[in-house]
Amino acid sequence: MTWKRVDQWAWAILIGHTVYFLPGRDPRALTQDQGFTAFIALQVAIWCLCLSYAVLRLLTCMGRLSNLRGPAGKYVTLFLLAAVASSLYAVSPVITMAWSLKLLSIVVVACLLFDPRDPAGSCERFLEATWLGLLVLLGFFLIVASLNPESAFEVSRVGQVWRLGGSLFPPTKLSAVGGILAMLSLVDIMQGVATRSTKAIFAFSLGTMVASVGRGGILAAGVAMVIVVALYQRIRLAMSLAALTGVVFALVPGTASGSWEVLSRRQGLDEIATLTGRVPLWETALDLIKERPLLGWGYVSGSRVTLIATFRKWQAVDAHNAFLQALLTLGVVGLSIVLVLLWKVMLRAWRAIHAGGGSPATHRRATALLGLAVFLTVQGLLEGALCSVPNFETAIFVGAGFWADYLRRTQ
Repeated sequence: MTWKRVDQWAWAILIGHTVYFLPGRDPRALTQDQGFTAFIALQVAIWCLCLSYAVLRLLTCMGRLSNLRGPAGKYVTLFLLAAVASSLYAVSPVITMAWSLKLLSIVVVACLLFDPRDPAGSCERFLEATWLGLLVLLGFFLIVASLNPESAFEVSRVGQVWRLGGSLFPPTKLSAVGGILAMLSLVDIMQGVATRSTKAIFAFSLGTMVASVGRGGILAAGVAMVIVVALYQRIRLAMSLAALTGVVFALVPGTASGSWEVLSRRQGLDEIATLTGRVPLWETALDLIKERPLLGWGYVSGSRVTLIATFRKWQAVDAHNAFLQALLTLGVVGLSIVLVLLWKVMLRAWRAIHAGGGSPATHRRATALLGLAVFLTVQGLLEGALCSVPNFETAIFVGAGFWADYLRRTQ
């Protein structure tokens, strides 16, 4: 096994190791459980192990630190610095520093994956490693779910609808993992390079996404996949599939009403109008943002402490909107960094797709990058994961910055 392969596994483990709750346990009681403390300690140990490995590797290839100064990479660096610096004024410096450590681990390992001497190979390795990390997440869910099936499902608190996820893995996260894998698989299918296993992953990921009934992930994946199909000029195929779906809904009794019942989670119109309580939550977040508009309340802790103490309807640990979350935790400074980085990633991917003389491999990578950026942006309208506790969404966001810079070098 080469060092480059080890680098990929370090990235896959870093973004794929997170298990949100202990299997079979009530998440609300975990903070009072000694097992939860050991569980958190194990996660921190994995971060530190990945970070230590990456630092030692960087000592042998210092040139890769130049990634932190790239046109988009420098905004990744600014995002990290803003997160770390916020511990100086955060409502809970310990929480902010702890999660900044994981963000640092993500940035350093991502930086390690991109070799200035091999731009095309670096983009491909990052894409493969991200695939691997998401498959690790999904695979771990399946393994533990087979051992403890009760932890793999839950009844939605609003509407009492059964859905995949539960105490083992939140349905919104499971939906995002499935949506991203489905979108990346679709790129390979449209490019004509998909293997049988890729097509199987596409079907399984799509099913997992729908079964989890995570509407933010379903919407984000839907928009991203429509854009992928459009970029490959398969509009006729998309229209045919839409027409076939319409025929099925029209002719098969109960299909339309059953689908609506599941996707709406049997919510009333008043609940749907508030986006399952998001609108009141956003109003509370805006009130808090007005108190500290410039620098926010501190990375992660700004929502985990302040928002929980203020918003009484449920224990919302983030603003359920990535852009409000950025404002809440890092202020206007943090939101500006996030928006500029997303814009640069999308612009670079768009230009690479439409550049004359580009190779099919470059077109594939650029389409995958644009699809990821679109997914994160749309999901960010309904979920705060991108700017909340750093998990796989944050890792993809960070890696996309370096990827955009290297995509430019492959043209």
